[in-house]
Amino acid sequence: MRALTLGYTYQPRKNTSRASTKASGLSLRLSLIFKLVLLLLLVLPWGFAAYRFHQLRGVESEIKRERALKTKLLSEWERLTAEEVIRAKVAPLGLFKPTEKEIIRLP
Repeated sequence: MRALTLGYTYQPRKNTSRASTKASGLSLRLSLIFKLVLLLLLVLPWGFAAYRFHQLRGVESEIKRERALKTKLLSEWERLTAEEVIRAKVAPLGLFKPTEKEIIRLP
């Protein structure tokens, strides 16, 4: 029987030492941890970039909203002050009717 098993490299589990099974389990865990760390190193920058891009889009939309509001307020201001500008130019010529505010201000 010994002659038949001489070239056969398989050894049953009872002949293997406990240290070698622990070492193989440890190397399996280490390779799993290494793969997990590598995956995180590859995924985390993409996730962070996506988060920053999302923030940037929010900031850009806020800037666009503020510019629209500023334009609206500026046009409203120009519309309201245009009458005063025209009155200031034609007042010396006496070509306008005074407004209620101006009538109250008159002595």
